[in-house]
Amino acid sequence: MYDWHDRYVVTRDRFVPWIEQTKPLAGCDVLEFGCGTGSVGLALAQSARSVYGIDIEDGSVSVARRKQTELKIENAQFHAAPGEDILRVVDKFPDGIDVFMLYAVLEHMTTQERIDVLRVAREHLKPDGIIVICESPNRLTWGDYHTSNMPFNLQLPPDMATRFYPLTPREFYTDAMNKARDQGPDALAEALVRLGRGVSHHEFVLALANDTDSGVDSIVAANYDPLLLPARLVMRDELHLGRFFAANAGSFPMFIPPCFMRYYIDCIMTKSPGLRERRFMMPWLWETATSQGIGYTRWDTLTFLGNDSVLACRLPAATRRAVFGIEGLASDQYMAFTNGLQQRLERHLPPFAGQPTAYLDIHFEQPSDTIFMQAPAGCNVSFMGYEHVIPI
Repeated sequence: MYDWHDRYVVTRDRFVPWIEQTKPLAGCDVLEFGCGTGSVGLALAQSARSVYGIDIEDGSVSVARRKQTELKIENAQFHAAPGEDILRVVDKFPDGIDVFMLYAVLEHMTTQERIDVLRVAREHLKPDGIIVICESPNRLTWGDYHTSNMPFNLQLPPDMATRFYPLTPREFYTDAMNKARDQGPDALAEALVRLGRGVSHHEFVLALANDTDSGVDSIVAANYDPLLLPARLVMRDELHLGRFFAANAGSFPMFIPPCFMRYYIDCIMTKSPGLRERRFMMPWLWETATSQGIGYTRWDTLTFLGNDSVLACRLPAATRRAVFGIEGLASDQYMAFTNGLQQRLERHLPPFAGQPTAYLDIHFEQPSDTIFMQAPAGCNVSFMGYEHVIPI
């Protein structure tokens, strides 16, 4: 998704502030498992006490060390280890780990490797430590922007994916798979995994479920958070997946955090559930039947047809906070109100290319399950999220 500099910047400017809403990094020792070329670890090192990165690729570690020298960062170190030994890195932290980082890693592992690393990470956390998982593609979404750039590829069973790959449009993927195929079926199956396969909540349940945790109950932060939205464009297949989860919530034996409703899974986990209040921005859908003068411009984007148009949204529960993605006008030209009172509009977040003009982060004085929005004709609203609070 990003080159080295882009990933370094987005980690420093977006993910570090997001992480620090849960746990300030000052004084923390970070273990980055699968550190790659160091773009994430070196961004974290500017806030943490230390960063220890480990990877199976010697070449990637060499790049990380070179970048460290260029940036003159002294509180990070990067090492290579063979795959069969890499989990032993936790022995470097006999007193426990403050932050266990898995950035764009889980998708390159087998199912058992994913289960093993999640279990080891939680076992070796300090009591107030956290696991941070970022940028692993979700197998439940339609697209495969990470690996093949072919719709539904992440959902195909392995034996079908290894047969279907010649039709994928991404040349580096087909070249790597062709090379593996020439070495035999086992090498082809291995390449399919290492190039990247989707993750979902199922691995977390298999790895972490016990008598007090469904496997996802210790997730305390997810990626509909306004701090991450400029780096995580809300896509239409994500919104439809979120609607499916909302409509079928009673079919799941646990609450599914919204990180598993997005294309990239970004979440923060504590050592055990119940350690802190959980606040999630949940995607939601409009109820246009009670709205006035509202139309569609394209999938999931609503437009105000007149200056007296009012967009109405009824939520499944009362909330004190909502986020809107808006297009076409500056944030001060929108009004959001509930119970007849206009509310405060906070943090006009600068967008990345191709994203909404701004995100409105709206805080309500009193909890409400109904939100109304008014804006001049021609304004568009691309998505909406509401804060769902799970108390301790």
